[in-house]
Amino acid sequence: MTVYIDIIFIENIVINYIILYATGIVSKSKINPKRMIISSLIGAVYSVIYYILKINIYSNMIVKLMLSIAMVYIAFETKNFKVLAKKLVLFYLVSFVFAGAALGIIYMVNTQNITIQNGMIVGSYTLKTILIGIVVAFIVIIIGFNFAKGKLSRKDLIYNIKIYINGKNVKTKAMMDTGNFLKEPITNIPVAVVEHTLLYEIMPKEILNNIEKVLGGDF
Repeated sequence: MTVYIDIIFIENIVINYIILYATGIVSKSKINPKRMIISSLIGAVYSVIYYILKINIYSNMIVKLMLSIAMVYIAFETKNFKVLAKKLVLFYLVSFVFAGAALGIIYMVNTQNITIQNGMIVGSYTLKTILIGIVVAFIVIIIGFNFAKGKLSRKDLIYNIKIYINGKNVKTKAMMDTGNFLKEPITNIPVAVVEHTLLYEIMPKEILNNIEKVLGGDF
């Protein structure tokens, strides 16, 4: 089998760019095409050197981690360590999903002529196969992450609560608003904002329907 280094180089640039682009969408980061191209080039150069030289240092886990950090940092220009770590985790998750989906498509289309050499997938698969794998993987990543994020957000933000007043209570659902931190000024106790009609069963309607007048001292 003849392996063309230029093809491997170009394929890695394209795949690295798509993975970084998908990571940017998932993490809602600002996408800078120039920085992503530079980052993709660095990853592609590493892949070619690793394939040609077969030096053990290039397969070292620490080296791969440092490369990933450099690629994410260059692509998104992230200076905050926590944000960088979060994007690095997303970068790996996207990479794993992408690799699984793309490899699955390649194997389904052409199972006989695919091998893995020095960490590279090589074979006689066509460019059309690669493009189909890339498209399917990209769609799976975006839809999957959006679905998971939506489920996680709803689960984490919606709570069942009870409001107690004078021995009476009413049940309802509430959303945790971590961005507001609204507190009552005198007692400094966190405030829950609810529709006044929800409290009809445990408070006098005359007060609830005239809250503005009550606060203004007119009622």
